[in-house]
This record gives sequence, structure tokens and C-alpha cells, in this order.
Amino acid sequence: MKNKKIIILWHNGGRLANQLWLYINLFSYAIEKDIEIKNPSFYEYARYFKNEKQTFASFLSYFLPRKIIKLIYLGYAKISLKINNKNSISADALTLLPPSTEKYPDIFKKLETGEINSLYTWGWLFRNPEGIKKHHQKIIEHFKPKDTYLIKAEKHLDSLKNFKHIVGVHIRQGDYKTINDDTFTFFQEEEVNIFLIEYLRYFNLTDKETCFVIVSDGEISLKKFNEKLNIRNFKGNLVEDLFLLAKTDIILGSNSSYGQFAAYYGNIPHIAFNNKGTDWSQQK
Repeated sequence: MKNKKIIILWHNGGRLANQLWLYINLFSYAIEKDIEIKNPSFYEYARYFKNEKQTFASFLSYFLPRKIIKLIYLGYAKISLKINNKNSISADALTLLPPSTEKYPDIFKKLETGEINSLYTWGWLFRNPEGIKKHHQKIIEHFKPKDTYLIKAEKHLDSLKNFKHIVGVHIRQGDYKTINDDTFTFFQEEEVNIFLIEYLRYFNLTDKETCFVIVSDGEISLKKFNEKLNIRNFKGNLVEDLFLLAKTDIILGSNSSYGQFAAYYGNIPHIAFNNKGTDWSQQK
């Protein structure tokens, strides 16, 4: 029975995909070293996953505003961090973990040898690129959504079986509409329409055999797309959208951790929209 454990106290305040990226990087380290891992900071999304236990903060999220729960949870997390300060580590800068590196913070080694039994983490920059590759299958098994959320996505994709190619399209709106940064550009439907036509043309696909399934955190006007394109607008929640994307053949979309995680989970390509032009030759 495992008696050594990692407790993830806090991430970076981001939403589902950002939290999942942190979680799986530490999770893969825990698998590598046979260490238990708990993530109370995942309280907002634990309810959607088969293998995640809901905490008191999780239950509060059913009826209290997100901001209020965050304040309550952060109060608890900061107290826990203060009490366990000697057994904690913050990732203010990139922190690689095994099997991605042999040089990593000594406090992890103390956990491995049993010098300490618990390690509390704070921050988002724990990374384990080799670990998430090596343990991909175990990661996707652990992070399976509950059937309630998966079935809706699967039913929608089943209705598209007549198409040879199913392309997931992620259009992030929300904060991307106001961020003034070329890396995180918001694209209007008319611009996305051009990307989709370019995609078909470059890969020599026909509009008849290809279906584009759009997910977005905002309203989408299908009238702004070329009428020859087969477009479907899937309207699920944050989790349903994520796992629908993961089950498509390829993802085109905004440059965000959301589409990137869906691609990782589904082991499929992800091509980000680029306002300076997409180099499709790099995607083959």
C-alpha cells in the first residue's frame, strides 16, 4: 500500500485544460515513482471524472459562485501550505520531473526515499514531457469522464459516420476577444471559414467527404461559413466539448491548452489557427 503522496494545493487559476496539464505532468511522475497523488485543487471539475473524488469544495461548487468557492478554497490551501511549509515546493519556474530528467528538486527525492511522507505542490510549471508520453495509456484511463458526459459526444459523432473525415474545430472566444497578443488571437467565423477551405485544398479532401464539428465557448453563426462546407455546431459543456474533440481525426483551432489537451488525449494532430498563415506542409 502506498504511504507516500503528493498533494496538489494550487495550479495557476486557469480553467479545465490548464489544470489537467498540471495534473497529468505530476500524475506521470507519481506513476513513475509509485507515489499516491491527490488533487484537492481540482475541486471544480472532479465531478465530471470517473476516478476523481469530490471534496467539500466540489460540493460547494454546485450552488455557490465560482469566485466565492475560489476564495474559500484558497484560504484553506494557504493555511495548508503554511503548516506544511517544510514539505512543500512551488513551481515559479519550469520544473522538470522524472523520467524527463535526472536533475530535479531534492524535496522530491526526500519523498521517494521516505524521508518525508507527503509533498505539497503550488504552481503550474511542473512538467514531465517524457512521462506523459510513457504513461499516456494510464493517464487516459484515469482521466475518463463519467458516461453521462461521454455519451452525448459519442452520439453526436455516431450521427456523422457517413463522412470519411471528421475534423474537430475549436473556436475560443471569451477572454481571447480582449487579449492583445498574437499568440492568443481571436478569430471570427469568416476567418475560420478560410482556414477550413485551405485545409481541404491542401490535403486534397472534398467537402462532401469531410465534416467539421465546431465547439466554442460562445455563440457561432453557421451562416458565415461557405454553404458547401459540412459544418456541425456541437453544443456541449466544457467536458463534453473536450472529449468530442479528442475523438475526431484531427483538431483545427485556437492556440490554446484546451485544443492541445484534447489532441494529447486522443493522440491526434492539432493545428493552431495562425493569422500570419498556416504552414500546412509541417502538418503532414
